[in-house]
Amino acid sequence: MRGKAWTEEEQMILEETLKDMSINDVAKMLGRPYTTVFQNAQKLREEDPDRYIKNKRRKVVELTKCPDCGSSKINQVDNMCQGAKYFCVNCFREYNRYGEVVDPIK
Repeated sequence: MRGKAWTEEEQMILEETLKDMSINDVAKMLGRPYTTVFQNAQKLREEDPDRYIKNKRRKVVELTKCPDCGSSKINQVDNMCQGAKYFCVNCFREYNRYGEVVDPIK
């Protein structure tokens, strides 16, 4: 059984986001099954591997000091919005598991 055909817009979104997003994230964004997006991604990668091979994954870090203020008063957070994993008690900034600043919720 075949699913619905891909629109030009969906194909364009896949081409633009494939190198920067995971296939799972693209599938959720498009509302398509993972396997369908994976198959289309494989076709694109076979045609032009340099353009569509995903960037190297970011390295997960364990923060022991705040990257901004250098304080060692950094706490690990169990469950926060927006993927925050660490919180600096000194400068009140939140960081994700890659050591990047998480923007505050507005």
